Amino acid sequence: MSLKAVHVFFVLLSIALCGTCALWASREYMNEHATGMMVFAILSALSGVGILIYGVWFVRKQKHLSYL
Repeated sequence: MSLKAVHVFFVLLSIALCGTCALWASREYMNEHATGMMVFAILSALSGVGILIYGVWFVRKQKHLSYL
């Protein structure tokens, strides 16, 4: 497995973690109405979008390298 493949795997894993944290925090906000949970949900979602943009940039930049 190449370093590119490992990097893409961890980027995808990070996006999934950010999405999961955003969903969890938004549900907690719905139950408790704690402002901190809404802030955490928004920051998690924004982090996920940022990591997604980085992942697309990385794949385009490393297009010439194989995944093997």
